Amino acid sequence: MTTSALQVENATKNFPGVKALDAVDLHLKKGEVHALIGENGAGKSTLLRVMAMLQQPESGSVSFRGQSGREGERLMRRHCAVVFQRPHLWAGTVRENVEIGLRLRRHPPQATRTLAEEAAAQLGIEGLLERDARALSGGEAQRVAIARAMALQPDVLFLDEPASNLD
Repeated sequence: MTTSALQVENATKNFPGVKALDAVDLHLKKGEVHALIGENGAGKSTLLRVMAMLQQPESGSVSFRGQSGREGERLMRRHCAVVFQRPHLWAGTVRENVEIGLRLRRHPPQATRTLAEEAAAQLGIEGLLERDARALSGGEAQRVAIARAMALQPDVLFLDEPASNLD
């Protein structure tokens, strides 16, 4: 029997006047790819943040590789990456933005450079690496945010409307 890599069980989340999640159950296995589709305000972004353990459900539970609570959160932080709907870029070059997660995880400098360049090439932004990140278009900024996440080679990649700014 294959166990779930990521489990959400009976998760609920409310905001003032809005029930964002109502008893959500998900069991995701390693290697699976999933997409959440729904209307605006349906709770997709909220569910993504709960699954990534960035937000706590009011009731229910979330576990990653069988771990929940602080241990699950630590494990999730080491093995996942999130790209939000509105990309946030740091002051500096595109290269520095793509490399930042690798540097924070203390990858060796040469490995950091190689992984960042490979991710940039996958997103077709290798020609932007030395540009100021603040001078990018919305689509370019989104590609940089995705490259930054992909450079980490995460086991789980959460994408919140990743194509919203792309042409």
